[in-house]
This record gives sequence, structure tokens and C-alpha cells, in this order.
Amino acid sequence: MASQPVFKRTYVRTKPYPEKKVRIVNELKELFSKYETVFIIDIHETSNRVLQEYRFWLRRRGGAWVIKAKNTLVLIALRQLMGSVGEDIEKLFTGENLLIFSNENPFELARWIWSTGVRREAMPGDVAPFDLVAPAGNTNMSPGPIMSKFGKLKIPIKVQDGKIWIVKDTVVVKKGDKINEDAAEILKKLNIKPIFETLKIKAVILKVST
Repeated sequence: MASQPVFKRTYVRTKPYPEKKVRIVNELKELFSKYETVFIIDIHETSNRVLQEYRFWLRRRGGAWVIKAKNTLVLIALRQLMGSVGEDIEKLFTGENLLIFSNENPFELARWIWSTGVRREAMPGDVAPFDLVAPAGNTNMSPGPIMSKFGKLKIPIKVQDGKIWIVKDTVVVKKGDKINEDAAEILKKLNIKPIFETLKIKAVILKVST
């Protein structure tokens, strides 16, 4: 028996897009047309603090527009502008992304992004970029359950004038080791921000011709 031809099903939307999505798509089309380049930033596991800091700096730097939109809407906007989108472009718009539209020299902006970072507090699972030291002196913390965590981390302490004092400079986490929950909490209370985080540039695409 001859094999039957296999037909690939394709989805064709029959309902109109919601007004909010249409507005976002139109905004994206305008941005793609207005700006020379767009940076696609991978923001998976990027903290909100880092994103907020970069948004603030980009606004002060001027000439750039930052937007977070669903990948499906970005691809719709590109298809409406270009007629079709290649597989390589489609692969870029997966995961969690932030878009930075700019007319600045893309090499200069990329260099600025890479050289500009945000110091943030350590989180459990982070890797220590260098030896993390709890400095000797007054922690301004009152005695209580927190003292047991100093003990777990082998940080020598004493109580003086109603506050916890660290007796001597002590390495809490060695360079290259993972930071556990107790270490992250102590470092936070000591206002130590050891993690330097920058935006991760996934790709840069040139202006879309209309």
C-alpha cells in the first residue's frame, strides 16, 4: 500500500488580537523603525535591582529606550515589518529578554554595558568572586538567635555594650566557593555586597527597513 502524504498543520489565528497586545505590537514596530539598533538582553536570573539600576543609568545616558515585551509580540512586530522572520532571529526571542533600542554606536554601548555593573548582596548559591571577609569590630547587631549563625560560620564574636562585636577579621567564604544561606544572611547584615553583576547581551540586530 502506498504511503499517504503527511500534511503539517499550521495554526492560523482567526480572532483579532486584544487591544493591549495590538498597542504593544504597534509600539514595538515604531521602535524598530525609529532606532538604528536593538540590543537583546538575556535577563534570566538577573535581579530586579540590577535591572532597575541599568534602566536608571540608561535614562540618564540618554538616547535609549528600554522595554520588556513577550517574545511572541516582538516576533509579530518583526513579521509585520519584514514580511517574514528567519529561524536565526526566532531563536533569539526565547526565554526572558529585555530590549534596548538605541541610535548610539553599538560597540560603544556594548562596551559601556560590559564595564558598568551593580554591586548586590550575595544570595545562596552565588559563587564568591574573592575571599569574603567579616571585618573585626562592632556589627551594631543586638545579641540573639543570629549569634548561632556566627558560630556556624566560625566567626569569633563577643558581646560588648549590648552589641555583637566580631573579634578579628574572618574569611566567611573562600574565593570560588558557593555561598550558603547562613553566609548570605550574615554578609547582608554586615552590608557586604560582593557580587558584581552586569547585563548579559544575547545579540544586537540592526535597524529593520520598512
